[in-house]
Amino acid sequence: MEATTLRPQTWDAFIGQPKMKKRLETHIDAANERDDQLEHVLLLGPAGSGKTSLAELIAEKHDSLFTSIIMGQMKLSMLQDVIINTSGVLFLDEVHKLKPAEQEMLLPVLLDGYVQMPYGREYLRYPLTIIAATTEREKVLRTIRERFKIRPEFEPYTDEDMTKILWNMNTRSECGL
Repeated sequence: MEATTLRPQTWDAFIGQPKMKKRLETHIDAANERDDQLEHVLLLGPAGSGKTSLAELIAEKHDSLFTSIIMGQMKLSMLQDVIINTSGVLFLDEVHKLKPAEQEMLLPVLLDGYVQMPYGREYLRYPLTIIAATTEREKVLRTIRERFKIRPEFEPYTDEDMTKILWNMNTRSECGL
């Protein structure tokens, strides 16, 4: 069974984090009303807290394509190419794994929509929202953290939320979903 089948498939199915979901929903609805791209998002939280699931749901709620990259798995030039050519939502998981110089490459992307290449500026070809996720806040450069307009942090899950999550995972697993 694939792990993705255990992820919540809708915004309402994402259990817990009511303050964060409300804040994100406000930003998403505002961007949708403006017919504009969502501001960049940095998700801060412990492993297993739902950052990837939430990123997928944000893209869906914003009616955007979703592309996911786990940092540390590609060379900087490849990452730059992906950023330049991706449309919709680009999820950079474990962004803290980028070296400081690689993180700095994100600055002009987040601020002005271009990647600084050795030969000059390469502007993004499509509207893009970067959603980055980290479990290690202190390893993400402060200048990078501050450039993300939306920076919600996960709160601890309640015992009731954890029970619901485990119940849903067990139910989906038994149903073969």
